[in-house]
Amino acid sequence: MKQLFIFTSLFIFPLIAIAQGTIPVTISTTLFYGDIDETIHLKISDTLTNQIWYDSIANVSATDGFKDTVYLDSSTYKCEIIDMGANVNMPSIKLKEDIYALWGYPDYEYYLFTLPYSELGQKTLNINEIEIYPNPFVNNLHLDLPHTSNIITINIFDNIGNLVISKELMNNSVYDINTSNLLNGIYILKIETDNLVTTRRITKIAE
Repeated sequence: MKQLFIFTSLFIFPLIAIAQGTIPVTISTTLFYGDIDETIHLKISDTLTNQIWYDSIANVSATDGFKDTVYLDSSTYKCEIIDMGANVNMPSIKLKEDIYALWGYPDYEYYLFTLPYSELGQKTLNINEIEIYPNPFVNNLHLDLPHTSNIITINIFDNIGNLVISKELMNNSVYDINTSNLLNGIYILKIETDNLVTTRRITKIAE
């Protein structure tokens, strides 16, 4: 048997005893702004049995971010973001090399995936090759993406799931998006091309 822990920046508290799985799933995130550590609270549960496999309040370091690995069995899982700091990026849920769980927003507000890996996962755009700035932004958002000849779809959703900006772009790797019509607040930017996808959390602020 394996103990599940809640993590904080100073203490580790055992939460619940669970069976140990054999399939590694890596969770990671970073801060997109600021130099003060923040936290993220994640919970992974089995959608068939409702068993909780992971329930962690973790420190997200301003310098190193956050990374953890949980071992699961063969089943279908959802990973919920219970809470996270204002400047914490959407976490990556890595199922295997270059395969990541998809966040269901705006249809549902959690990651859904099946192990062993199934088609519910997708390859992701390399996060290290994507530049989105400034973030926070005011009236314009600049995207610098890996060059591709394929159509890139860019969707921006507000915090209740409404699609507020949608663009299809092609034959360029640098884009500027006019965001002057958006209200101040937190948005989700989703970038897709073929079977590649990534989501980022972005924030609009006043001038």
